[in-house]
Amino acid sequence: MTISIVVSVVQNSREPVYVGACVNLGVTEEGQKYLTDGLFEKFGGNPKKDRIELTPMGINTGASAMTDIEMSSPEKLLAMVTTGELDYLLLDAYALTYCGNDGLFAPLEESISKEMLAKFEGKLVTLRYDDTEYVAAIDISDLPFVKKNLGTKDKVYIAFPGNTSRTDKNEAFLQYLMDWTE
Repeated sequence: MTISIVVSVVQNSREPVYVGACVNLGVTEEGQKYLTDGLFEKFGGNPKKDRIELTPMGINTGASAMTDIEMSSPEKLLAMVTTGELDYLLLDAYALTYCGNDGLFAPLEESISKEMLAKFEGKLVTLRYDDTEYVAAIDISDLPFVKKNLGTKDKVYIAFPGNTSRTDKNEAFLQYLMDWTE
């Protein structure tokens, strides 16, 4: 327990550069490295002082029998978004609907240029929250990185929480996913 506490304190003392969550999706080891170590090259930072993380989570509130971890994941996700800890979310369709109904996503127009959004014409997902419709996510299922590194039979979406101060990196991150090659 002491080791766990010390590790947590050291990790949490590092300044976040860009932090994401992968919700209801499996991630290959290569994909995990690309989304963490590879981002240090893209965004800069010092791995000894800064952190780039990808947190895997599973939310399935419709399951009849859930483990303690499964029951706590929606609360952990909400806490991470509320505190501004998460900069992006990679989600399956269930998680997109679940989180979208809670209004966790920022309108994409707030941090992604019109030119970049135009590259995803027909792939933009509009959600409704508090009687307002807005573009909240992008279907990125066809990206080679997603096909190779994110395990799911479902579609994969990217969305950006509305409560982060690092929105300036969102478009560069989206381009980073598009630029992946084997």
